[in-house]
Amino acid sequence: MDRPHEDYRGLVASYVLGAVPSGELADVSRHIVSCEECLEEADGYSEVTAALALAVDPATIPEGFADRVMEQVAADQLAPSAAPASRRRWPMFAKLVSGLAITIAAVVATVVLLDQRSDLARNQQVVALLARSDGLELSGQEGATARLVTEEGRTAFVGAGLDPAPGGRTYQLWLVRDGRTVSAGTFSVEDGEAVHLSDLSLRGVDQAAVSVEPSGGSKQPTTKPVLTSA
Repeated sequence: MDRPHEDYRGLVASYVLGAVPSGELADVSRHIVSCEECLEEADGYSEVTAALALAVDPATIPEGFADRVMEQVAADQLAPSAAPASRRRWPMFAKLVSGLAITIAAVVATVVLLDQRSDLARNQQVVALLARSDGLELSGQEGATARLVTEEGRTAFVGAGLDPAPGGRTYQLWLVRDGRTVSAGTFSVEDGEAVHLSDLSLRGVDQAAVSVEPSGGSKQPTTKPVLTSA
């Protein structure tokens, strides 16, 4: 999808909040992680939203909850008063109802945000890990960006702008240490993004690569890597 930079920049906040439609997420993600300006802005949003949204337990919205709330607000606005209201009181009443509608809408939006917490957390992980300068950077697949870092004692792989693996195939991460290639596990891609954790250490790793292997993985790479470190 060919969009000007400013269009993508306008979607940075939505991306961090997990609010970009799934059909557009891979394209938006690919641009953000490949654009230093957008990635820096996304990292800033990520720090703020992590402190707000992820500090509470997720909640699931009852089906039709938002529609029922807003229908009730609209009904309250249109319903006639039980007793005639003076013209002087009506404007104040209208302001109160309007304020109530805004408040309820804000509550609905908050519940929606909490319900989408999994997407929010994943996007924040992608942004935060790709914005780091340590570890190993991987490249190769057109439009894709990936990085391998140590996170809380484990090896974390994060990638964005990745194509989905073909049917019956999976991505597999490989670490090369002292000339030996060992598997660091398989992973899937969702909307162009992937976050994969491995218990293998990065200490002494000379190179890393990702290949597409048969479902379930292989003992050794059987195809040419689609991503490699320098």
